[in-house]
Amino acid sequence: MKMSLTDLKIIYNTFRNDISFEDSSEKSWYKTGKEDIFILCNPGEKCEKLEPLSLRSSIVRSMQPIKQKRLYVKNGGEKIIREKIEEYLERKR
Repeated sequence: MKMSLTDLKIIYNTFRNDISFEDSSEKSWYKTGKEDIFILCNPGEKCEKLEPLSLRSSIVRSMQPIKQKRLYVKNGGEKIIREKIEEYLERKR
């Protein structure tokens, strides 16, 4: 279920007794781990060196990270809480 961060905060506060855990994730679109991807610049030349992709590419440098939040509920309770949240959101519209 996708929603804005503002809606997520409201949902979390409204249903906090049903929510066991909140998790956040922030990851770059192109990074494969914690470090940037390195590229070989000027291969075969005296000034050959490795540089981070984000240093060489303005497109990559301007990419915003993925921001994701997840809410966890007790085992077996996901269907019930999902229905409660959907009903709550429908009433708010």
